[in-house]
Formats: sequence, C-alpha cells, structure tokens
Amino acid sequence: MDWNKILMCLMEAVISLAVPFLFALLRSKIKNETALKLVAQAEELVKQTVWAVEQTIVKPAKELEVWDDEAKAQAFAACKDQVLDLLNENLLDAIQLVYSDLDTWLDAQIEGQVNRLSLEQHG
Repeated sequence: MDWNKILMCLMEAVISLAVPFLFALLRSKIKNETALKLVAQAEELVKQTVWAVEQTIVKPAKELEVWDDEAKAQAFAACKDQVLDLLNENLLDAIQLVYSDLDTWLDAQIEGQVNRLSLEQHG
C-alpha cells in the first residue's frame, strides 16, 4: 500500500470539496448579484478551459508517457494563460470586486477544476 498515493488522493478530495465551499461562503456575503453572475460565468469559463487543456495537452502527454512535473506546470500555465485571454473586462472587474485577488482566485479555480475532473475520471 502506497501511503503517499493515499494521502495525495485524500488531499485532492479535501481540496476539491473545500474550495467550492470557501467560495460559496464568500459569495453569501456579497450582495451584488450582477457581480456574482459574472463570476459564475468566469467559473464556467475556467471549467471549460480546464477540460479543453485536459483533452489537448494532458491526455496526449499521458499517452506519450511524458506526463511529469514539468509537463504539469506547462499545462497549468497554458490553462491560466488561456483563461486570462478569454476573460473580458467585465468579468475581471467582477472577480476583483468579489475576491480582490485575481491571481489567487484563478489558481484556486484551476486547481479545484483539475481535482474535480480527476475525481470524475478516477471515481
């Protein structure tokens, strides 16, 4: 039994459950419905981008058996760059209003979506 794998799976599960809960808690304190709708659109954009990166970068790298830490970092950076390219000014302003820190929000969203996708694929 590999305790590192078990611990990593457990940590991924906790993170994937905790991140949405924390964001929901923050959202409950925000009364600006327009900003919340825009943030929800941004979250969906992140979800779709993570899925696209999974299909176009991650899956082929795994098939070629070149999925290592460097490849993971490159996939994360590619995903983040794509999301930043797609976010329009209204979405950026809404994220800043609700969460203050775009970079932290985006990193957490990508990590949360990656973990959720991983759990869906691996049960």
